[in-house]
Amino acid sequence: MSESKTLYISDMDGTLLRNSAKLSDYTKESLSTLIEKGLNFSVATARLLEPVRRMLTGIKVNVPIILMNGAVIYDLNEERYIKYNKINPDVVTTIINASRLHKVTGFMYELKNGVLMTYHETFNEAPPSDYVIKRIDKYKSIQPPNGFSDISQDNIIYFTFIDTQERLKLVYDTLSEETGFNQTLYRNIYSEDSYFLEVFSSETSKQNAVSFLREKYGFNKIIGFGDNHNDLPMFKACDLKVAVGNATTEVKESADYICASNEDDGVAKWLNENFVK
Repeated sequence: MSESKTLYISDMDGTLLRNSAKLSDYTKESLSTLIEKGLNFSVATARLLEPVRRMLTGIKVNVPIILMNGAVIYDLNEERYIKYNKINPDVVTTIINASRLHKVTGFMYELKNGVLMTYHETFNEAPPSDYVIKRIDKYKSIQPPNGFSDISQDNIIYFTFIDTQERLKLVYDTLSEETGFNQTLYRNIYSEDSYFLEVFSSETSKQNAVSFLREKYGFNKIIGFGDNHNDLPMFKACDLKVAVGNATTEVKESADYICASNEDDGVAKWLNENFVK
C-alpha cells in the first residue's frame, strides 16, 4: 500500500458503473493505471461476489471489497471472506414471517464454510419481475433452489426482497416494530417499477465495514463515492465524500464534492484529477 495511507472506495451501481451496469473502458484503464501508481482502491456495494468479481476482471483491486451493504468483506487476492455478520436465528424467523405475511418474493443468503448459498421463495399474488425471474434461473444453474422452511437459520447473513414500493413498504413497516437488525428500502435504478428491501444484522452497514478496513489496514484518510440512499452510511465513515452528478438530492447534500455523473465516468475523472501518489 502507498505511503499516503488513503483509501478511495466507491459504490458500484449508479456510481462507478454506467447505466448499462458495466464499467467503461475509460474507468477500467484509469483504475488500473492509478492502482499501479499507488492508489488504494476498493468498492462497497449491495451486490454479491460473483458479479462484482466479473466486473472488476483485469483491475488489480488491492484492498478487500465490501459486499451486500457490508454484510461481508472479501479479499480478491486471497480469495476468501475475511469478515461477515450473521443474523440472530430468532431474528431470521421474524424476517421470514414478515415476508410471508405480505407475500413478497425474497432471497435469503447463507454463508457456511466460506461458501455463499442462495435460497428463494416466490408467491403468485405478485407476478415476479423479469429481474427476479432471471435471478431465480441463475441460481437454478448453480444449486437446487429451496424455500426458506428447511434451511438451518444459524448462518444466515442477508435477505433481499424485490417488489413494488407499496408492497415492500408493508414488510418494512412490519419489521420496523422489531429490533435486532437493520433494513433499507430503495428503488432499483435499472427498473422503474421495482424496489429492493434489504435486511441484515444490526452490525452490518457500509459504515461499519469501511471502519473495519480503516482499522485493519491503517488508513488515516478515506474518500468515498456514492449516489443512493444506501451510500449514506458509508459517507459517515469517510473523511471526504464525493457524490456523482446523478446522485439523489440527499446524497448530494451530504457530500463535500459533486463530480460528473456515472455516465460521464465521474469517479474515474475525479481520481485522475485529484489523486497524488
